[in-house]
Amino acid sequence: MRLPGGARLALLLARRSLSSAASSSARPSLYASRAHRAIRGDAARAAPSWRPPFSATSTHARFFHGTRPVAVRDYYDVLGVSKDAGQGEIKKAYYGLAKKLHPDTNKGDTDAEKKFQEVQRAYETLKDEQKRTLYDQVGPDQYEKAAAGGGGPGGFDDGSIRNPFEDIFNAGAGGGMNDFFRNIFRDRESGAQDVKVKLDISFMEAVEGCTKTINFNTLVTCETCNGAGVPSGTKPETCLACRGSGYIVMQTGLFRMQTTCTQCGGSGKTIKDFCKSCNGKKVVPGRKTVTLDIVPGTDDEETFKVLRSGQADPDGLRVGDLYVTVKVRGDPVFRRDKGDIHVDAVLNVTQAILGGTVQVPTLAGDVVLKVKPGTQPGQKVVLRGKGIKTRNSYSYGDQYVHFSVKIPANLTQRQRTLLEEFAKEEQGEDEKEAKKEAGASGNFLFFSVVGRIWILDAGEEEESRRSRTKNRRRMLRPMLACCKLYVSEGRSAAALRAVEQAARRHHPAVVLVNTFVDDAYNRVGYTLVSRLAQDAASPTPLRRAVFGVVGAALEAIDLGSHAGAHPRLGAVDHVCFHPLAGASLRDVAALAADVGADVGDKLQVPTFFYGAAHREGRTLAAIRRQLGYFTSPRDAQWRGPLLAGGTDTTPLPVAPDAGPDTPSASKGVLVLGATAWVDNYNIPVRTADVDAVRRIARRVSERGGGLRSVQAMGLAHGDGGTEVACNLLDPQSVGAGQVQDMVERLAREQGLDAGEGYFTDFSEEKIVQLYLEKSVQTPN
Repeated sequence: MRLPGGARLALLLARRSLSSAASSSARPSLYASRAHRAIRGDAARAAPSWRPPFSATSTHARFFHGTRPVAVRDYYDVLGVSKDAGQGEIKKAYYGLAKKLHPDTNKGDTDAEKKFQEVQRAYETLKDEQKRTLYDQVGPDQYEKAAAGGGGPGGFDDGSIRNPFEDIFNAGAGGGMNDFFRNIFRDRESGAQDVKVKLDISFMEAVEGCTKTINFNTLVTCETCNGAGVPSGTKPETCLACRGSGYIVMQTGLFRMQTTCTQCGGSGKTIKDFCKSCNGKKVVPGRKTVTLDIVPGTDDEETFKVLRSGQADPDGLRVGDLYVTVKVRGDPVFRRDKGDIHVDAVLNVTQAILGGTVQVPTLAGDVVLKVKPGTQPGQKVVLRGKGIKTRNSYSYGDQYVHFSVKIPANLTQRQRTLLEEFAKEEQGEDEKEAKKEAGASGNFLFFSVVGRIWILDAGEEEESRRSRTKNRRRMLRPMLACCKLYVSEGRSAAALRAVEQAARRHHPAVVLVNTFVDDAYNRVGYTLVSRLAQDAASPTPLRRAVFGVVGAALEAIDLGSHAGAHPRLGAVDHVCFHPLAGASLRDVAALAADVGADVGDKLQVPTFFYGAAHREGRTLAAIRRQLGYFTSPRDAQWRGPLLAGGTDTTPLPVAPDAGPDTPSASKGVLVLGATAWVDNYNIPVRTADVDAVRRIARRVSERGGGLRSVQAMGLAHGDGGTEVACNLLDPQSVGAGQVQDMVERLAREQGLDAGEGYFTDFSEEKIVQLYLEKSVQTPN
């Protein structure tokens, strides 16, 4: 009778198992490698090579390779230390590499994870003198095979043959090196647990920032055994259940089955004495102390993450993180709404009616606030910039002062008499005013504001009053224009003095609100603000002022002898207009076109328009790219005008919108535009490798597939420094915080460290506030 295939295979295995059992007792103890023979003695040298028969535990000894095996890296090379390095040097090298390559720092980076595992293996071996001695004797290849349990040709373990190095690799509670390698590939969420705590801080601590010490209970590494789980010097003993084989053999009839020993977990070794402090668990309940910096502007229920400061991990794989949720206590004076704060101010009756002053608390101290006559209960005033500082910005929130009126409960006779007289007089005046408003038209009221007249039905008076108030505010609101002007000079005091004097003297209505000097870039940015003229046909003060600044810069700066780390196209490299406080983009676009025509025609400088100033809305990056602005210099220093083509005699590759077709070597060209508000944000990177920073900038910018509405360049900055210079074209959608996070992440991927970024100008709100403050002080 022919047996089925499965039955034939089972019978064959049973026969081979019986054959091996019968013959193994007659054979001497044999070893599969020269290392075994060297340890066991000369008797083993004469023995012929032999492999055990097929069994459940020997299947792992079969290998199928299509390529040559990869050589194992030397552990000393992995850690970057010499072979005679001391334990202190080895430990220092390990911690540096582990911090750099840790999976929590490089999420999703498989290469970093592999390197981290390699560093872990190297350190676990070299920190143990017994393992290190063995490693130095047999070399990395044989040591790796032994550590993996003999899994391959030439290893130290071949089926049922005992591994003489097992005492080393399985030392400690629960199996040392084999368990260590298994833990490396374990799910990382199986590490220590994160710890969550709450921290109470005061209102002012949240506003101003502070440093807090946090004490909390959690599991900590056992100090008695230093996290080993066993007393120092403890050696494992042979498992009595399996006699050191690691498995139990059960035989029924013709079949023999092997299972992993449950007493030793397959290691063949057991520990008799565990650490009495932790009972072999390696961790004990304890108390940790962590110092946390609370950043200014922290809000209620905000959570901070402190890496690797939580619960200790018994396996030493992943220390948990600490999550600190901040609870901000209420303040008896201030109420918070994101970046704004609110306070109450109580007026007496005479203050509300006649006006006066009242003392109001602010975050910086008390101020005296002027109260207008006729102030109503519930009315509020806004103190701009007196709120809470915005993260990653120069801007501050606002403070709102809410007025209430205290009505006296008890009056003297004189006070009552005066109020009664006032009431009679007020009633008479109201009747006269009502008759005057009604006039001859009977059912109609008239209202005039700035020469405009509305005819209103008396029944719609309340609704129309609100509409009139809205229109009045709209018509009286100032329309402002901001001009950011960049000149290619940041080191010559005489040149900068001439330019700044021109910015201040051309018209008192134009306010210079900010000057940003960058010596490393050899470049200065000026921010000018002015009201727009009501008559569009007349030249605005800002138009005359910008033209004067450009003329002074062209006269003071010779671009032919200029050098700097920032690219440039002209002595005045870039001018951009932005609408502020009710002005429209169309308003500033017309202003930009007028200034460009003035510069091109009168100063004879080729001028290119972009943004709303250009008829097709061409972008700044597009015209710069056409003119060769992004050409990389050999030594990260640009010299002269950075133009594709030439100067003086060679026409430009693209025709300008105003001015001559051929630029001057000393003046270059001017790029001028009008856009919505743009934030300029630069992030320093601690490296001299400009190419590496350019790669980061390329991935950050929208053009390189990065953040939307972000333009970025990698530039040299200062002595041996670099930075990623960014234009945030839509800062309301993509802000500086998102750019900062992405640059830091990309820098870590290249092994670099990115510093805290900075703005080169104030925020839009702060610019308006500074203009209003300075324009009041400027004589008309």
